[in-house]
Amino acid sequence: MKYYFPENFQWGLYYTNYETLERIPKKSAFWYHDVIRDNGFERKDG
Repeated sequence: MKYYFPENFQWGLYYTNYETLERIPKKSAFWYHDVIRDNGFERKDG
């Protein structure tokens, strides 16, 4: 069985309501949205 990367990756970004099949974004979805928008993120060491 083959998997499509974005399809698998989204499992960590969205909850799924299996009764309505609604996809509900988690906080990580908004974080990832910002990373894409900003073309990366700043590393915070320490």
